[in-house]
Amino acid sequence: MHRLVFLVALALSAAAGPSLAQPVAQAAPHAGEPGTAVRLGLAKRYFAAIHYDQMVQAMTEKMVPALMAEAAKANPNLTSKDRDAIIEATVEAGKAYNHDFGEEAVGLIADTFSEAELTAMVRFYESDVGQSIMSKSQTMIPRMTQMALAHMPALQADIIKRACAKLDCNKVKLPIPKASCPRAARTPGL
Repeated sequence: MHRLVFLVALALSAAAGPSLAQPVAQAAPHAGEPGTAVRLGLAKRYFAAIHYDQMVQAMTEKMVPALMAEAAKANPNLTSKDRDAIIEATVEAGKAYNHDFGEEAVGLIADTFSEAELTAMVRFYESDVGQSIMSKSQTMIPRMTQMALAHMPALQADIIKRACAKLDCNKVKLPIPKASCPRAARTPGL
């Protein structure tokens, strides 16, 4: 069950966009300038033009079945009722999270970009070419999800390998065999 929570959180974070772990470099360059309401309106149009809500909903819906397959492997006693409840809770939480994130992101975009930049972004994404790009981008989501999930075991193994090279795997109880931990292999008696 903990793995399911981790995978769902990872999926929602991936859906949210660039790494949330990035440090904040500086204050937004246009914060407090006149025209913030105009920029906020343009930022909302930009989010509508890129189909943010649809994109995130599609990503969440495509990831949930794969995540549930992982949950079923980790929890073979889950009933179909349990799985349905987890899926429903995941989708509901994802929608709430993504709505709140989207609202906050609109403000950040409005504070980050100038009115001229936002106007250009909106013009592009509202154009036929911009809409075509967005439409094609959405069709890639299922394959991108499959790619991300296919790479997940290697990523998890790499994280564990790198963590074990820095830590005593026996003390932190990483979920791996001792033979996989370089430090355990170098330590007599482990």
